[in-house]
Amino acid sequence: MSCVLYLLKELSAVSFVTVVGSVKILAINIPSLSIDMFVDLMRCFPRLEKLYIQTRNVSGHSSLWDDDVIKSLDIRLKTVALRKYQGTTSQLNLATFFVLHAKMLELMIIEGRHCGTKKSIREQRRLLLLERRASTGAQFDFTSSRCNHFIPRISHVRDLSKTDLFKCDSDCAL
Repeated sequence: MSCVLYLLKELSAVSFVTVVGSVKILAINIPSLSIDMFVDLMRCFPRLEKLYIQTRNVSGHSSLWDDDVIKSLDIRLKTVALRKYQGTTSQLNLATFFVLHAKMLELMIIEGRHCGTKKSIREQRRLLLLERRASTGAQFDFTSSRCNHFIPRISHVRDLSKTDLFKCDSDCAL
């Protein structure tokens, strides 16, 4: 059986050179966002279907992507989840990158403190350019959460079977 979950607590801005074709689910906790890093990540994990991203702060690069590079990528992601979303430029650029280029996307989860209000949802739908999405069947779930735990809290091998890596098992105040 191939490995289905890799949990990366730290992801440095290095170039990914080894292709790991067996990984289908990846959860990462990163200090800052960069489109270039995610392009490298998609090349490193070409069969990735689910990507769970948690940012520790809101700094990051507001870099734009190179259309020629993007056209050469085969992004197979079906689920993208962004945790601790605050709508910063770098977070918005990353989310928009997946909206516009993930042709097989089925679900994007955007979770943050103020993501569940009608006004916030309406504004994010406009900013994310959802009318131009690559996957016409993609669903977008905007949820509000105050949980600060890292994803997921793995203490036993049975915890690797979690279907929702954002579900907090602790008593967090929402």
